[in-house]
Amino acid sequence: MANNFLDPSLNPLCAKLGARVLKVRLARGITDIADAAKQLGIPTGAYPLLEAGRLMPAPWLLERLKRWLWEGVSFEGHKHPASYHAEALGKNWIPLRIMLAPKQRKLLRAEGERIGLTSEELVAIAVDRLLSAPVVLSTLKAAQDAIRKAQMVEALKLYPDLRVILEGDIDLACKIAGPEVRPSPAPKLGLEQLVEQIDEVNREELDDENATKEKTYSEWDETT
Repeated sequence: MANNFLDPSLNPLCAKLGARVLKVRLARGITDIADAAKQLGIPTGAYPLLEAGRLMPAPWLLERLKRWLWEGVSFEGHKHPASYHAEALGKNWIPLRIMLAPKQRKLLRAEGERIGLTSEELVAIAVDRLLSAPVVLSTLKAAQDAIRKAQMVEALKLYPDLRVILEGDIDLACKIAGPEVRPSPAPKLGLEQLVEQIDEVNREELDDENATKEKTYSEWDETT
């Protein structure tokens, strides 16, 4: 579950996935990202994060991506189970999801209480010190490069749908359904749906009547 919220900049799979989504969208002639977002059934604001490699999709979105890429299926009108809208903590503040083991979280809370700071304030101070120390950042970058391969292997184990997307024939996916892929029509309700049902019944009755006439004429021709 932790990988769902892993900082995308630390996950090498995000960039690869974003590049594939971008290539398919352009190959299918979808120039408006809002149309692509509708086809996937996600907020318009979330789609650019996906293409930019800044989003690791949850399992439900990976399933949609797999079907959209390889089958041309549109999920317009489908609800998404997760919200991508962050709530502001205050002026110029935004929440950050911090991945900590239970013991570390408990220690952070205890240390914060000991010096009269909340966990959020303590983390903010730590981040500020980190960003002001280039030597620390360069060390972290070296460590990040060393573990990227392991991260990719572990992520692929957790996301079989993502493995299907990355291992598939990307050129074939671009050609499936072609430029004619368009968002599926929204479901029709009420009177509009009833009228279409009546029209469909009328068409079927007319087809049956025409078939009966043709059969009658054919029998008449055979007897003469």
